[in-house]
Amino acid sequence: MTETLQEAAAACGENTSVDEQIALVYRDDIARRLLAATRWLEREDPRVSHRLACYEHRALTVLHDGGLDDGVRRCARACSLGSILETSQEDVAKLIATLGSLEQKPENVKRREALEWVSVNVGAAPDHDRCRALGDAVFAVLCAPGGTIVTTNTKDHDPLARALNKSVRRPE
Repeated sequence: MTETLQEAAAACGENTSVDEQIALVYRDDIARRLLAATRWLEREDPRVSHRLACYEHRALTVLHDGGLDDGVRRCARACSLGSILETSQEDVAKLIATLGSLEQKPENVKRREALEWVSVNVGAAPDHDRCRALGDAVFAVLCAPGGTIVTTNTKDHDPLARALNKSVRRPE
């Protein structure tokens, strides 16, 4: 810890607090990891199985304050998940039931409400908030039958995947 603080102090100057120094070290580490992950995703792009026509991928840029920005605030076109999920209504129903039995944390409540909207408005494009709320459920539906979702967020993905007879594992 002392060595890290000394490195941070050297990088930031002596007038920064310990909290500021630690925050800057973590920010830089997270930025490095995100940039590496983005490069990996770009290499894997040819293997994408369900490209969303509504999503526009942009490269990360480093801001003057060291933050990262992908420039995407909202999708440029109407959400394509409605038409994608239109043929998966049985899976949507299973996920609604599963989410009803899980801890009612805000993320699960929003996801269930978005899936219920999709089941009532079959084929319609969800708005931005519903699209974001669908999140992990989309991975479960789009994963191949009997397939495995690879994610660091196994806690949230696992019950959704199991509901559809799929599995989850952490990346190697």
